Amino acid sequence: MLLAELRVGRDRFGVRRLSVEDAAPLQQLYEAAQDYALLIDGVPPLPTAARDEFSAVPPGVLSDKFMFGAVDDKDHYRCAPRDGSRLP
Repeated sequence: MLLAELRVGRDRFGVRRLSVEDAAPLQQLYEAAQDYALLIDGVPPLPTAARDEFSAVPPGVLSDKFMFGAVDDKDHYRCAPRDGSRLP
């Protein structure tokens, strides 16, 4: 279920809540965008990075965690518009 829709240039994105069932395609996105992981974490994403993301919380925080993703009209995850511009 889409929670919101946003437009960047000619691209439209839907925003929906992610669940652990999204781990496999999310892992593919992480591996396709390894430059981001290198920039943020200093290492490429682990093979379990997406699945780990769903359970990772800071110390002392309740285990309730909500993750949201930007998806295109085919429900594929997107990290940047097709035309090379940046998300706002």
